[in-house]
Amino acid sequence: MALSAQRQGGPSFDALPAELKQEVFSYFNRDKRSLFAVIQVNKAWYHGCIGTLWHSSTQKRLGSVTPERRQHYANMIYRWDLNGWKYSSKCFDGLEFPMLKDLSFEGGVLSNVQLRRCMQVGLHTLRVINYQLDATILELAAKYCTQLRAFSVTAVAPDSTTSDQFMVLLKSFPALRSLRLHLVAGSIMNRVFEWGGDDICQLEELSWTQNWESQMDFALRNEFLKRCTRLRKICLELRGTLVTHALIILSSLPLLEVLHIDAWLSDDQFQQRFVSGNPVAHPFPIIKDLSVCGNVSTIKPLLSSLPQTLITLNLGIEDNSDSILPTISRLSNLVRLKLEFESDRRLSPIDLGYISQLSKLRKCHIEWESLLPRPRGPNSPSDCPWLTDEYFKGWISKLPLLQDLFLGLDGATVTQISLQYLADSCPSLSRCCLLWEHDLNTWTNLKAPLFPNLNILLLGGVRDHGQQESKESLDENGSRDMKVIRSLAPNLEEFLIGQCGSAEQLPHERALVAAFKAGN
Repeated sequence: MALSAQRQGGPSFDALPAELKQEVFSYFNRDKRSLFAVIQVNKAWYHGCIGTLWHSSTQKRLGSVTPERRQHYANMIYRWDLNGWKYSSKCFDGLEFPMLKDLSFEGGVLSNVQLRRCMQVGLHTLRVINYQLDATILELAAKYCTQLRAFSVTAVAPDSTTSDQFMVLLKSFPALRSLRLHLVAGSIMNRVFEWGGDDICQLEELSWTQNWESQMDFALRNEFLKRCTRLRKICLELRGTLVTHALIILSSLPLLEVLHIDAWLSDDQFQQRFVSGNPVAHPFPIIKDLSVCGNVSTIKPLLSSLPQTLITLNLGIEDNSDSILPTISRLSNLVRLKLEFESDRRLSPIDLGYISQLSKLRKCHIEWESLLPRPRGPNSPSDCPWLTDEYFKGWISKLPLLQDLFLGLDGATVTQISLQYLADSCPSLSRCCLLWEHDLNTWTNLKAPLFPNLNILLLGGVRDHGQQESKESLDENGSRDMKVIRSLAPNLEEFLIGQCGSAEQLPHERALVAAFKAGN
């Protein structure tokens, strides 16, 4: 691979911003031959690609090079993941990591010397996962990680540190902007909720997992959420429900852009709190990304009050007796939409039509939690006898920007013609999940390549024509059908049918998936 004469005088790889270098590298890294060709362009591209390759590293990769060259590559490491369960830490004895900004500990035990070499003054992100958060690591982190901006703790041993020691550590990070606490001892969480002063006001991202029902109550009593006035992102994984009072406090945070709540929203007082004329009639003034779950009667008033700033919406919906889709359709700037139904209510043509009004959608997921990923049969809530080729054509033509489609509907009358409509309407499609049964014998009538940008394809099922008896016959037909699929989607990287690998998968489907994995 060589650059043309007019390109050789252009900007070098070294001159590109770090983010653009990473994008270029990620693009070529999909194919090893392309990456090898890029490395050979010139020295600038070689050093740039090698540096980007070592940007994020592990013990395994560092241990694969000779001891004499390890320091050379350690100088390039920006993100360092240490997994003490899988790999030995001896490979980085005596090494320095001058460029290290992002560090993760997971399991195992490191010596004090090794810990000190990892604890760089310029460290911005520290993650501790299933690790002994003892006095040594607390002292080193507090002393050397003075520029830390993101701190994450997951499943640390409850007796490895006290709540007082943990708070001393937190308060030693004056630049801290992101705090994530998951499966942490209740005594520590309670001390965090008592945290006051200017430090807590600097937080921009907060994530925590609730260990018991009363934890949110404790946070509310201490007005912890009210003190976090600069929060832009909140992720809460709670047991039970999120009380209305907590949601009202969250809705009043002026800078909040991302809210993910893995808990049912309480339905008490929602109708009164989120209706026109109330002080909270316009919650979340600049919200962009919202993920919640609950009954329609709970979620609908909230969605009706949201501003047009919302671009990502993930909903888990129970008791869908009253359609929420008309309310969603008014959010005209939505780019990503995921709906997960947990009831037996079926969608109508009118329901699906509301989604097609969201012409800016790039991601659209419609699924049923209890039926994933193989909804079949006339008694299934996902059964849609009205879903025909003609309806699909009119529906999909209104969503030209789609890149990611997950349609968990069982359309028994849909044929391969709908695939042509999909390709014509959505040229940028890269991920497609169509969870109905497909007749691959008819796919030979489609003009290849049909989906040049498609990377992931998931089918609900493949029709069995009853002609495969022996394993040899199954394998032969699987290879034949896979050649057809690859001709239609030449850049396919992942192919699945229903619950891939489960007992529910039929023999001819297993043969087809095996043919894909074998590269046929």
